[in-house]
Amino acid sequence: MFDIEFTDAFQEPKAEEAQRESRVVMGRLRKVNGEPKVGVLVTLLDESKKSLESVKTDNEGMFHFEKLPPEQSVMTRIEEDDTDLMVDIFLLDEKGNISSRATRIGERLYGFGANENGFNDLRLLSEKDWTMNVTAGKHGVTGKVVDTKTFLFGQANLEVGLYNLAKKKMATTNTDKNGRFEFRDVDKGDYTVRVEGDRTGKYSEMVVVDELNVPFLFANSNNVGADGFFEFKKLPADVVEMKRMEVRDSQMQVPSDFTKMEEGKTIVLKNILFSSGSANLLESSYTELDKLASELKKQTTVRIEISGHTDNTGNSKTNQTLSENRAKAVKDYLVSKGIDTNRMTHKGFGDSKPIASNDTEDGKHQNRRVEFVVIK
Repeated sequence: MFDIEFTDAFQEPKAEEAQRESRVVMGRLRKVNGEPKVGVLVTLLDESKKSLESVKTDNEGMFHFEKLPPEQSVMTRIEEDDTDLMVDIFLLDEKGNISSRATRIGERLYGFGANENGFNDLRLLSEKDWTMNVTAGKHGVTGKVVDTKTFLFGQANLEVGLYNLAKKKMATTNTDKNGRFEFRDVDKGDYTVRVEGDRTGKYSEMVVVDELNVPFLFANSNNVGADGFFEFKKLPADVVEMKRMEVRDSQMQVPSDFTKMEEGKTIVLKNILFSSGSANLLESSYTELDKLASELKKQTTVRIEISGHTDNTGNSKTNQTLSENRAKAVKDYLVSKGIDTNRMTHKGFGDSKPIASNDTEDGKHQNRRVEFVVIK
């Protein structure tokens, strides 16, 4: 078992930081070089995309919205191009804990409750944080240390040591400017990690990943013991295995057969992948879409309707928006490859048209899809 040890016992954040009157949306915008993006207008929307309030980012790239209605679903919109921005947005509950992390569900649009990777125990870390390119047969340990007030500011230059169970130090590293640390390509086995220094006002979350970059163990500052050791817990076995299957499928990259497109026939795009809970197409999708574009150029009279679908995880309104924008992302990619936009339409159906049961991870995986049908 992996254990994490800090030299000082975890201290709860101050009362004014931990206890809030209501839920809060807290966010930070940065340029790709990490510099804060100042003066950007950000709008809070309800689930129908009606504007509720707008603010501008401050000198640290921060923005926040307070006193949210207890049960109302919300989303945020960045009122300028977000293509080259680093965006971190959290929904904090009344106690100041992370309730949900926002994902990009459309152009400049960020919503909560569309986390499709199934790792609901991970609130601080996203897929980009734990992607380490681990060598076959090895494991990796990675995590993040941030402030407890906003969870948005990484705690840099903290020394982190990797130890064996005899407490012999095996390796040392430091957190980067984003508070992230990693030990890549460690032998499979049991280790202890210790972060040196004062932990007051700091929050940590960490995972152990396999050679497929899939987390299977996690720990955070909420389950640290009185002795300073983190208690690592297993992530749900079915979620871990399903994620491993998705990674293996994406690596195989066997394109679909588009040569027999017939009117009224629905074709599921097998190898279309997005960032978890996001409308951002992953590069691994390009092989499939390039082949579809090539076939559409041959069959010049074919018109298609592209549709996006989600499972039933999270908020239905968010899923509806996400599915529509995923379908649009596929259409936009095909347009970029020379396909006339007038030959394509797109729709989103959210979780309203499942093709399998949402009671299992495999069923949810099947329901998260983009498909198209040939139309007149």
